[in-house]
Amino acid sequence: MRTTAVALAVSLAGSLASQQTWIVDEAGVPPFDFDDLPAAEAAASDGDTILVRAGSYAPIVTDKALTIRFAAGSIVEPGVFRIGSLAAGKQFVMSGYVGTATPIFGTVLEVTSNPGSVYFDRVASGRSLTIQASDNVTLSECTVGGLGVLITSNSHVTAQLCEFTGSDAGVPTKLTPSASGVRVFDSTLVLAQCDVTGGDGTVGLFGFNGAPAIQATNTTLRISGDARSVIRAGMSTLGPPVAAVTTIGGTVQRSPAVTFFPQLGAPDVSGTHTPLPGRPVAMTAAGAGPGNTVVIETISDQGDALAAFIGRPGPLVSTTAGPFGLDAAAFGLFASAVQGPSEVWVLALPLPPIPALEGWVVGVQALSIGATPLLSNHAVVVFTD
Repeated sequence: MRTTAVALAVSLAGSLASQQTWIVDEAGVPPFDFDDLPAAEAAASDGDTILVRAGSYAPIVTDKALTIRFAAGSIVEPGVFRIGSLAAGKQFVMSGYVGTATPIFGTVLEVTSNPGSVYFDRVASGRSLTIQASDNVTLSECTVGGLGVLITSNSHVTAQLCEFTGSDAGVPTKLTPSASGVRVFDSTLVLAQCDVTGGDGTVGLFGFNGAPAIQATNTTLRISGDARSVIRAGMSTLGPPVAAVTTIGGTVQRSPAVTFFPQLGAPDVSGTHTPLPGRPVAMTAAGAGPGNTVVIETISDQGDALAAFIGRPGPLVSTTAGPFGLDAAAFGLFASAVQGPSEVWVLALPLPPIPALEGWVVGVQALSIGATPLLSNHAVVVFTD
């Protein structure tokens, strides 16, 4: 089964091979094409790959279907880095991005007005991440600090193995309140095995309360995973109590196994929302490069029949079991099982040591059949270290 899974993954991911590869190197070490990122973006066409070597680079604004891979030691300078107006049916992939993290002048990462699909893998934004009016955004092993993640305007966001942390009160000035790790309005947010933390409060003349980990307004919120996933409100000493999640309208479905830390005796989830029954199924996939192993976990109830699929990521398709995030023309079954007493099904996908696999993209998703069929979240990984 492992050999079959690897062959399937390689054949499906291979269909995303780039048309042309551009190399960006601030130091100008051959071979290279440009010494800054904006020039590479201007030259690139849909389907191209941009490789960014170690160095400091200006941000870009793009509507192109690109794959951008940042090497270790690369950083994006202060400014606005925006993926906007990506057309339906197109895909933008970015891995290894690190934005400058300062309280006021850091790099602002924006995903705005995208009918197409946006995939972030191991992206780190110390300032903020804003997602607006985007139909299919997938975050894998990403970290966001500062002002946290803001999601608005009928966006659909899936995050797996991510860490979102709001800034503490008093940063950057004494008059600055604490920030939530995630604020989401009029959208759908699926969290699978993520940690979300609200900023801590302060005491004194300009004291502020801690912030909820998540603030959700008129949103469909699904929180899945097990006890390793922590949703924590910011520390508070002033009161009133602070829930880990606060809501105004919308629906909430949560796994009872996820760890919630409200403050001062508040409930885990507070506000006006409709709780949905059942345990959401979580699937996670930790990225790896050629010669290493992609570790895939499915978290569900003991006794559930499970089927894991692998394929090319695609536009979200609504089904009676939930949204399906793989390309209907390029996916296949690669494993099945019955969930055991640990409630964690672990699969290993060893990648052959073939350098040409570097940068290829694959999606995974599971179907769990218990009381009713339920699809897990989809996870998207890039084959790169």
